[in-house]
Order: sequence, then C-alpha cells, then structure tokens
Amino acid sequence: MHGLANRAIQRFITDTYGAEAWSEVASTAALGFETFEPLLTYDPTITETVIKAASFELERPRCDLLEDLGHYLVTHPNSEATRRLLRFGGSSFAAFLVSLEDLPERARLALNGGSFPRITTHEVGRDNFILMVEAEIDGIANILLGAVRGMADDYGALATIEHRGRFRDAERLTVLVHDEGFSKGRRFDLVKSGAA
Repeated sequence: MHGLANRAIQRFITDTYGAEAWSEVASTAALGFETFEPLLTYDPTITETVIKAASFELERPRCDLLEDLGHYLVTHPNSEATRRLLRFGGSSFAAFLVSLEDLPERARLALNGGSFPRITTHEVGRDNFILMVEAEIDGIANILLGAVRGMADDYGALATIEHRGRFRDAERLTVLVHDEGFSKGRRFDLVKSGAA
C-alpha cells in the first residue's frame, strides 16, 4: 500500500479526532512508529491493522469510518490536492463519475507508481450509474462512497449514493443523479490562484 494512502488515514484521524487519538491508534496497531512516510510502500496488512485499530479506538463502525475518510479526502482544506485531482475528471458530476475508471492511472502518474483500486463505471440508464470497486483492502468502496458524496456537493449535484455490498470480486456502489444543477457547487479553476 502506497505510503500516501496510509498517511491520508493518519492525517484524517489527526485532523478529525486530534493528535492524541492518532497516538492511541498507532499504539493499538503496534506500528512501532508515529508517522507514515509518504514515499514508502507498506504491506496492506499494516493498513488493515490501522483501520481495525482506528475503528476500535474511535468507537466507529468500519464502514462509517472509511466513508468519513473518503469525505475528508475531498472536503478538508488539507486535502485540496485530492479534490483537484478528482475535479479534472469532468465539468459535470456525471462526467466525473464516468472518469472514475481513469482515476487509478491518473493517481499512478501523479504518485509515480503504486497499487490502486480498480474502478469500473457502468451507466445503466439516464443519470443512473453503478461503480464496481476491486481493491486489496475490504471496504475501500466505503472510502469511494464518502468521496463521491463529497464530490456531488462540490459539483452542486443532488444524488443518492449507496453501498450495495459485494458482487463477485468487487464492491458495488449505485449512484442516482436527481439534479446536476441542484446548487451552485464549489468554485474550481484549472489553474490555482496565484499561479503564474
């Protein structure tokens, strides 16, 4: 598992619950260190252990904790880079959903390698999508669920997003877009302000 993914979990816990909460999670997980190095690669079992420890220490069901992590990754000021990476997926929420298939490759390019979940998008009707997620860690689709909910708000779309469990080797999310222009959404510029 790429160090940045583990570092994102650490930052989510620290920013949301405080540094002391992260110390307790790291101790329960018996990491032997306090901080994940973003440029290193870690065994997926370490990530799994951290998720279990966080669920235990924070008294949050695993699925809820992972969904909150996904939402954090696209809404928190410390995660603006993730939001920007996702917004390059399209000018509308529907285009963004279709572009999710390309996300692992975009992440690989941005992070110079690494293993990322495989996402397959199926458009099954007007404004109706199924997202299939294959990953090393069980529950990764819950992270995507939180991120997609956050991105719906970012685009100003009104949508119902639900986790539908596993189908074959993948977790399944359904997305029903009720109104693409429900609200104004957040401003997004291709070039960061202050850039030359």
